[in-house]
Amino acid sequence: MDIDALALQNCYEYNYQPAPGQVVALLNLGASVMNINIVKGTTAAVPARRQRGRASVHGFAAEELDLNFEDAEKLKLGEKVGR
Repeated sequence: MDIDALALQNCYEYNYQPAPGQVVALLNLGASVMNINIVKGTTAAVPARRQRGRASVHGFAAEELDLNFEDAEKLKLGEKVGR
């Protein structure tokens, strides 16, 4: 397990004190890396690290919506994009 996924799990456990059988998905979405950690109680069941993060999501949105980088960024921030 990566250190950032473990840190995210520690923060979750400290703040929410999960029940032993409770299953949650913890997601850390960064600019270039995404961590997904499936936790049952306090046990990491499925930690995963992907080398695609917010930047690739941003690119995907821009491509799918036929937007340039600036308009995709505005849309991501909740701003209106003129056509």
